Amino acid sequence: LGEEKEGYEPAEGDVVAYVPSGHREHRSKQQQPRRPWEAKLLPQDPAGEKFQMCRVEQVMHFKPVALEPGMPGVPSEPEDKCEPFMRVRLRPLDAPNQGDGVSAAGDLQVTVYQGSSLPEFLVPRDVFDASRTVLPGTRIKMWFANRGSRGGSWWNGKVFTNRALEEGGDPWECLKVQWDKDDDFSEVCPWEVTVSTK
Repeated sequence: LGEEKEGYEPAEGDVVAYVPSGHREHRSKQQQPRRPWEAKLLPQDPAGEKFQMCRVEQVMHFKPVALEPGMPGVPSEPEDKCEPFMRVRLRPLDAPNQGDGVSAAGDLQVTVYQGSSLPEFLVPRDVFDASRTVLPGTRIKMWFANRGSRGGSWWNGKVFTNRALEEGGDPWECLKVQWDKDDDFSEVCPWEVTVSTK
Protein backbone atom coordinates (compact mmCIF):
# COMPACT_ATOMS: atom_id res chain seq x y z
CA LEU A 1 0.00 0.00 0.00
CA GLY A 2 2.99 2.28 -0.04
CA GLU A 3 5.94 3.28 2.04
CA GLU A 4 6.07 4.34 5.66
CA LYS A 5 4.57 7.75 6.37
CA GLU A 6 7.22 10.25 7.46
CA GLY A 7 6.74 12.37 10.57
CA TYR A 8 6.85 16.16 10.44
CA GLU A 9 9.88 18.02 11.78
CA PRO A 10 9.33 21.78 12.30
CA ALA A 11 11.69 24.18 10.55
CA GLU A 12 12.17 27.92 11.00
CA GLY A 13 9.75 29.89 8.87
CA ASP A 14 7.10 27.13 8.70
CA VAL A 15 3.50 28.07 9.38
CA VAL A 16 1.86 25.45 11.58
CA ALA A 17 -1.35 24.79 13.46
CA TYR A 18 -0.62 24.52 17.18
CA VAL A 19 -3.16 22.23 18.91
CA PRO A 20 -3.11 22.90 22.69
CA SER A 21 -5.08 19.78 23.69
CA GLY A 22 -2.54 17.63 21.83
CA HIS A 23 0.32 19.47 23.50
CA ARG A 24 -1.21 18.83 26.92
CA GLU A 25 -1.53 15.12 26.14
CA HIS A 26 2.13 14.97 25.07
CA ARG A 27 3.14 16.64 28.33
CA SER A 28 1.05 14.28 30.45
CA LYS A 29 2.37 11.11 28.81
CA GLN A 30 6.01 12.03 28.23
CA GLN A 31 8.19 10.44 30.91
CA GLN A 32 10.96 13.01 30.65
CA PRO A 33 12.22 15.82 32.91
CA ARG A 34 10.29 19.07 32.70
CA ARG A 35 12.25 21.54 30.60
CA PRO A 36 12.86 25.01 32.11
CA TRP A 37 11.12 26.84 29.25
CA GLU A 38 7.99 24.79 30.01
CA ALA A 39 7.77 25.99 33.62
CA LYS A 40 4.61 28.00 32.93
CA LEU A 41 1.27 26.29 32.59
CA LEU A 42 0.09 25.70 29.06
CA PRO A 43 -2.21 28.41 27.78
CA GLN A 44 -5.87 27.58 27.61
CA ASP A 45 -7.43 27.32 24.18
CA PRO A 46 -6.40 30.68 22.64
CA ALA A 47 -9.28 33.09 22.08
CA GLY A 48 -11.72 30.22 22.59
CA GLU A 49 -10.27 28.40 19.57
CA LYS A 50 -9.09 24.79 19.57
CA PHE A 51 -5.98 25.56 17.52
CA GLN A 52 -3.80 28.54 16.69
CA MET A 53 -1.88 29.30 13.50
CA CYS A 54 1.74 30.16 14.31
CA ARG A 55 5.02 30.77 12.56
CA VAL A 56 8.03 28.73 13.70
CA GLU A 57 10.53 31.35 14.84
CA GLN A 58 13.31 29.14 16.18
CA VAL A 59 14.19 25.45 16.42
CA MET A 60 16.93 24.13 18.71
CA HIS A 61 17.92 20.47 18.61
CA PHE A 62 19.02 18.58 21.73
CA LYS A 63 20.77 15.22 21.80
CA PRO A 64 19.84 12.44 24.24
CA VAL A 65 21.45 12.58 27.66
CA ALA A 66 21.67 9.98 30.40
CA LEU A 67 18.91 10.26 32.98
CA GLU A 68 19.50 9.58 36.66
CA PRO A 69 16.82 8.46 39.16
CA GLY A 70 16.00 11.30 41.50
CA MET A 71 16.27 14.04 38.86
CA PRO A 72 13.12 16.23 38.88
CA GLY A 73 10.51 14.66 36.62
CA VAL A 74 12.45 11.42 36.06
CA PRO A 75 10.62 8.16 36.86
CA SER A 76 12.14 5.82 39.46
CA GLU A 77 13.31 3.47 36.72
CA PRO A 78 14.14 5.77 33.78
CA GLU A 79 15.19 4.73 30.32
CA ASP A 80 18.94 4.73 29.74
CA LYS A 81 18.64 7.77 27.53
CA CYS A 82 15.98 10.34 26.87
CA GLU A 83 14.59 10.79 23.40
CA PRO A 84 16.06 13.39 21.04
CA PHE A 85 13.97 16.53 21.24
CA MET A 86 13.57 20.01 19.84
CA ARG A 87 12.83 23.29 21.57
CA VAL A 88 10.48 25.15 19.24
CA ARG A 89 9.54 28.81 19.59
CA LEU A 90 6.22 29.75 17.97
CA ARG A 91 4.71 33.14 17.26
CA PRO A 92 0.95 33.43 16.61
CA LEU A 93 0.30 34.86 13.15
CA ASP A 94 -1.86 37.60 14.63
CA ALA A 95 0.97 38.79 16.96
CA PRO A 96 2.84 42.01 16.07
CA ASN A 97 6.11 41.51 14.22
CA GLN A 98 9.10 42.03 16.54
CA GLY A 99 11.82 41.49 13.94
CA ASP A 100 13.90 38.42 13.19
CA GLY A 101 15.29 36.61 16.21
CA VAL A 102 13.48 38.80 18.75
CA SER A 103 11.29 37.05 21.31
CA ALA A 104 7.86 38.54 21.90
CA ALA A 105 5.57 38.34 24.94
CA GLY A 106 3.04 36.21 23.08
CA ASP A 107 5.54 33.63 21.84
CA LEU A 108 5.03 30.00 22.84
CA GLN A 109 7.91 27.63 23.56
CA VAL A 110 7.21 23.92 23.27
CA THR A 111 9.21 20.70 23.40
CA VAL A 112 8.82 18.24 20.54
CA TYR A 113 10.10 14.70 21.18
CA GLN A 114 11.15 13.13 17.90
CA GLY A 115 10.57 9.56 19.06
CA SER A 116 7.04 10.09 20.38
CA SER A 117 4.34 7.67 19.18
CA LEU A 118 1.61 10.27 19.78
CA PRO A 119 0.16 12.31 16.90
CA GLU A 120 1.87 15.62 16.16
CA PHE A 121 0.48 18.71 17.89
CA LEU A 122 2.31 21.00 15.44
CA VAL A 123 0.86 20.43 11.98
CA PRO A 124 1.89 22.17 8.72
CA ARG A 125 -0.86 24.58 7.71
CA ASP A 126 -1.56 23.00 4.32
CA VAL A 127 -1.86 19.53 5.86
CA PHE A 128 -4.06 20.84 8.69
CA ASP A 129 -6.36 22.77 6.33
CA ALA A 130 -6.80 19.75 4.06
CA SER A 131 -7.52 17.47 7.02
CA ARG A 132 -10.42 19.62 8.26
CA THR A 133 -12.64 18.58 5.35
CA VAL A 134 -12.69 14.82 6.03
CA LEU A 135 -16.37 13.87 6.04
CA PRO A 136 -18.16 10.91 7.64
CA GLY A 137 -18.25 8.02 5.19
CA THR A 138 -14.84 8.86 3.68
CA ARG A 139 -12.57 5.89 3.03
CA ILE A 140 -9.14 6.44 4.59
CA LYS A 141 -5.90 4.65 5.35
CA MET A 142 -3.50 5.21 8.24
CA TRP A 143 0.05 4.09 8.96
CA PHE A 144 0.57 2.18 12.21
CA ALA A 145 4.21 1.78 13.23
CA ASN A 146 5.41 -1.39 14.94
CA ARG A 147 6.13 -0.92 18.63
CA GLY A 148 9.80 -1.17 19.50
CA SER A 149 10.95 -1.83 15.95
CA ARG A 150 11.09 -0.27 12.53
CA GLY A 151 8.37 -0.70 9.97
CA GLY A 152 4.64 -1.03 10.29
CA SER A 153 1.57 -1.36 8.12
CA TRP A 154 -1.26 0.65 6.57
CA TRP A 155 -4.77 0.06 7.90
CA ASN A 156 -7.87 0.83 5.84
CA GLY A 157 -11.12 2.05 7.30
CA LYS A 158 -14.05 4.43 7.08
CA VAL A 159 -14.71 7.68 8.95
CA PHE A 160 -17.75 7.26 11.20
CA THR A 161 -17.88 10.77 12.69
CA ASN A 162 -15.79 13.97 12.68
CA ARG A 163 -16.27 16.04 15.85
CA ALA A 164 -14.23 18.93 14.39
CA LEU A 165 -17.11 19.66 12.00
CA GLU A 166 -19.25 20.63 14.99
CA GLU A 167 -19.16 24.24 16.15
CA GLY A 168 -16.18 24.67 18.48
CA GLY A 169 -15.06 21.08 17.85
CA ASP A 170 -11.53 20.17 18.90
CA PRO A 171 -9.46 18.73 16.00
CA TRP A 172 -7.38 16.53 18.34
CA GLU A 173 -8.41 12.88 17.78
CA CYS A 174 -11.71 14.13 16.36
CA LEU A 175 -12.17 11.32 13.80
CA LYS A 176 -13.93 8.15 14.88
CA VAL A 177 -12.79 5.49 12.41
CA GLN A 178 -14.03 1.94 11.90
CA TRP A 179 -11.23 -0.33 10.66
CA ASP A 180 -11.72 -3.02 8.03
CA LYS A 181 -9.39 -5.53 9.71
CA ASP A 182 -11.38 -6.05 12.89
CA ASP A 183 -14.42 -3.71 12.74
CA ASP A 184 -13.09 -1.93 15.85
CA PHE A 185 -13.39 1.83 16.28
CA SER A 186 -10.65 4.23 17.33
CA GLU A 187 -10.26 8.01 17.56
CA VAL A 188 -7.44 9.56 15.53
CA CYS A 189 -6.31 12.98 14.36
CA PRO A 190 -7.38 13.83 10.80
CA TRP A 191 -3.84 14.79 9.75
CA GLU A 192 -2.74 11.22 10.49
CA VAL A 193 -4.94 9.74 7.77
CA THR A 194 -4.81 9.67 3.99
CA VAL A 195 -7.95 9.61 1.86
CA SER A 196 -8.14 6.27 0.07
CA THR A 197 -10.14 4.82 -2.81
CA LYS A 198 -10.20 1.29 -1.31
